[in-house]
Amino acid sequence: MNGRRSGMVLAETLIALLVTIMVLGVLQQTLKIIKNVPDNLNAEQVRWHMTNEYIQENFGDEKIKTSKPTRVSFYSSDGSGSSHVLEFYKDMLRTRTEQGGHVPLVMNLNNCTFKVKKDLIIIRMTDKKNRVSEMYLTNDQQNLN
Repeated sequence: MNGRRSGMVLAETLIALLVTIMVLGVLQQTLKIIKNVPDNLNAEQVRWHMTNEYIQENFGDEKIKTSKPTRVSFYSSDGSGSSHVLEFYKDMLRTRTEQGGHVPLVMNLNNCTFKVKKDLIIIRMTDKKNRVSEMYLTNDQQNLN
């Protein structure tokens, strides 16, 4: 033999280890980005806008009966005398009649508050990830008793 070794030397081993660590670091960052992709999709924004439109259509023309920090009650505008409630209940923003039954509008909330200022209803929501959003609803029939 000519005196050369056929195995890897220490320097080659360290370089291979360094390259492996760099590849794992890049892979870890990529996996973090992929994990957060569902949070960045527009589906949540679309649901929020649909909820806003639903509330505006159903409550924009009704008279306000009572207003509390966690709920707003409305008189029906059709003259039937029925009442509807928009409220924060457990972890959801929901609408219901005073006779019973409810429709969940936004789920997985930590908090939701209501403020009525003249003809404006402000709904401030905080979700489980502590993101805050507000809905501003105009109410042309505002008549707080």
